Amino acid sequence: MEIACYGKDRAQAWQLAEQCRQLVLGSVRTHVGGVLVDNARTDNPPAQVPYATTEDVRRVLGYYRLAWRRSSLKINE
Repeated sequence: MEIACYGKDRAQAWQLAEQCRQLVLGSVRTHVGGVLVDNARTDNPPAQVPYATTEDVRRVLGYYRLAWRRSSLKINE
């Protein structure tokens, strides 16, 4: 999956990108939306990419790969 993080400056965009990365990588062995996340990895680490519509916003993109299966556990969602 691609995750785009936007910030008013470089530091804010990178901080948000790191928080997202930690959440994705920490999702292993969790139940989300009726599936069990088996594996999570970074395909391409976060990198700053120009945002075409304005110079006032910074954008950092990261690409991640998840593997999951249907959960047999009954969870109230």
